[in-house]
Amino acid sequence: MISCKKSTELVIQKEEGRLSANQRFQLFLHMDICSFCRLFAKQSSIINKAFHKNANQENLHLTDEEKDEMINNVKNKIQE
Repeated sequence: MISCKKSTELVIQKEEGRLSANQRFQLFLHMDICSFCRLFAKQSSIINKAFHKNANQENLHLTDEEKDEMINNVKNKIQE
């Protein structure tokens, strides 16, 4: 059985379309028993789709204030 760390790596590789049959099977088995990794995969998919949807739009730059706000939000979530 693969670890959660390996599972998250495989989820990201899967989104890029770079998994072997063996890796897909290992990921499938892990996802079957790990709700945390299933949640990660779902969130990662949502983020990936949103990124690609907006990638073609212009003016995708964040202001320094927006960047600082995002960083602070992440830090606060980690501390919870």
